[in-house]
Amino acid sequence: MTIESCQAFCSSSTYNYGLAGLEYASQCYCGNGLQSGSTLGYSKCNTACKGNSSEICGGSGALSVYNLTSYVPPTTVKAVGSYVSKGCYNELKTGRLLSGASYTNTTGMSVESCVAFCNTKSLAYAGLEYAKECYCGSSLPTTATTVGIGSCNMLCTGNRKEFCGASSLLNVYYNDPSTVDSGGDPDSINQPNVATVTANTTAPAGGTASPAARKRDLVRRARFGEGRGWAL
Repeated sequence: MTIESCQAFCSSSTYNYGLAGLEYASQCYCGNGLQSGSTLGYSKCNTACKGNSSEICGGSGALSVYNLTSYVPPTTVKAVGSYVSKGCYNELKTGRLLSGASYTNTTGMSVESCVAFCNTKSLAYAGLEYAKECYCGSSLPTTATTVGIGSCNMLCTGNRKEFCGASSLLNVYYNDPSTVDSGGDPDSINQPNVATVTANTTAPAGGTASPAARKRDLVRRARFGEGRGWAL
């Protein structure tokens, strides 16, 4: 374990977290915010990293925390090729909003992969639900209803920079031939559920340690919710 390996793990496209925390020489935790009052000061982080003895990787019950400048807040993808966002739709109470082809990917779902799948099926609508589910259809039911775009707030399992619906809610895309893809990263819709990093944990100049935080207040809390952790 090193500071660099933990930062790379937390900021990868798979996880895309804004904070990296190292504890007890060999443990790495990720998250997007700190609870108020969690800072302890530098002295509690006094354990050398298992993979680099010249670096500090937290202490017992304390984490060295770093802001990750590469963090990109997740957004609702506006368009992929000729498929454009139509908003956040409620799933039907009976049956499916999009009843054509479908598939589930628990580790690799993204807006792009779902749209590509529906396009190969020649279906005009693509919908993403519950972070990992993709549904396609030729049309929307006349009973279809929408909610605010911020309600579709589950991150895609294959790209944590994108939203893929929520429980019983779908991010829906429609194949509009008049839309031309400009290339590069997908545009995003300004909406209220963009994640933010709330901690100010810049490391001191010339040092490797950053402010410690109480274990019960910091990234470990996120590990059992939205966060991730690993040890080496």
